[in-house]
Amino acid sequence: MFVNPLAPYQPRFTSAEFELLKQLRLDDLECSISSTLVEGAYARCGRLCVDRLKLIFETLSTEIGELSFLDLGCANGMFCIGLKALGARRVIGIDNDQHSHTLKMEISHCLDQGREDALKFGLDVEFLDRNLLTVMQTRDCDLECDVVMSLSVFHHLFLGYGYLPSDAPMVVLGDRAQFFFRWVEEHCKKYFIFETHENVFADWGPSQIADNLLATRIFESVRCLGETVGFDGKTRGLWLCSR
Repeated sequence: MFVNPLAPYQPRFTSAEFELLKQLRLDDLECSISSTLVEGAYARCGRLCVDRLKLIFETLSTEIGELSFLDLGCANGMFCIGLKALGARRVIGIDNDQHSHTLKMEISHCLDQGREDALKFGLDVEFLDRNLLTVMQTRDCDLECDVVMSLSVFHHLFLGYGYLPSDAPMVVLGDRAQFFFRWVEEHCKKYFIFETHENVFADWGPSQIADNLLATRIFESVRCLGETVGFDGKTRGLWLCSR
């Protein structure tokens, strides 16, 4: 699939698609967005993304109204907008355009897009312009949430910023990676959601990923919610870690 480097990495909902979202017609929403993903200069976005939103909602639908979400590396806020529209109690998105070099894409003013969409659809979503590495230097009680998400960011953080040793396929093997998990432990009350990526987890099967995440002694259970498709067409796993 061709990825337009000037397009948003995540789709932005049209008014008609937002109505589908509110009506919980997620399959129709997925079809609507995928039908407009065309090759060439007018490519709408880098990745469909609705497959991940569906898995998260299906898993947490019975309690979503009671949950607060923190989206680390929220890009233009598609998941923040989606989760708030689906009933989430509180949603915070954090990003900073300085990370875009790891994507090899020019995502300019991504938070501005999120704020515009939140205003357009009348949603109370908090967007914070902060660098993730700076955020993780200190504990911030205001960022404590029931659910911490690291969607298509986990591998950029470790590969792009050197938080993962080049010969280690799992983050718990490096001291610098423990730094990240300590921050998660301090800010995540119930669930941590992240994606695997072939460059980080190529040699690991599901049981090894789960065993190593449990080895952090932060999570009581770890399970794969299902497979999603990246902008490169390769499948990734979406994981839910419960405290």
